[in-house]
Formats: sequence, C-alpha cells, structure tokens
Amino acid sequence: MKNEVPKIFNKHNLNIISISTLEGFKLVQLDSILYMLAENCYTTIVLEGNVKIMSSKNLGYYDRIFFGEFAFVRIHHSIIVNLLKVSSFIRTGGGQVVIATEKKLPVSRARKSFLLSVLKQLNI
Repeated sequence: MKNEVPKIFNKHNLNIISISTLEGFKLVQLDSILYMLAENCYTTIVLEGNVKIMSSKNLGYYDRIFFGEFAFVRIHHSIIVNLLKVSSFIRTGGGQVVIATEKKLPVSRARKSFLLSVLKQLNI
C-alpha cells in the first residue's frame, strides 16, 4: 500500500523513545533515562542532569513497552529504573537501588526477588 508506513527501524537499534506529553511528544535517548516515577495517571521521566519530563502515559504503559526488551526493570509499584544507571543495591531497609546520581530508590518486597535475579544475571 502506498500510505502504509514502512518498517525501516528496529527499535533495538535506535536507542530513542518517543515520549507523549501534554503538548505533543519528545524524543529521548534511552540511555539518558535514569528512572520513571508514577504520578497518578502520568509518569515523570527523570533524565541525566535531573531533567524531568511529564508523560501523559501511565507507568504501566512504559512497563509493558520495556519489559524484557531493554535494561529497564520495575522495582516498585511506582518506579521503573534503568539498570544501566544502577551503581549498587542496598539490602537493608527492605532494599534500595542507588543510581549514578547517588539517589536511592526503594525496592518493594514484591519485586525484590525478581530484581535480585536480574542483577545476578549481570554477575560476571
């Protein structure tokens, strides 16, 4: 068909995501995303340099997009983290991940074992 959009891009090769905002959309490099926070029906996406983008999509939308595809893991009901930005895991206090900016993000008890199994896969 003439009006059909060609599938010339492989999402794994682009390293870019289009984030829906209230004004339109923004193109963001995946490796610049530190983490995503649920904010009611919206998602705050935190980038390097503490740049924040408010997305009009909920966190569940991003969880479905990223699950098993990229280095993003849901560590809490309200948080998805970029594993490439995690510098350490703290077991005390129920569990926390520390990202490159030294910010500590809580890990829920329900998601802790999954996160640890993913992190063990990175063990060399």
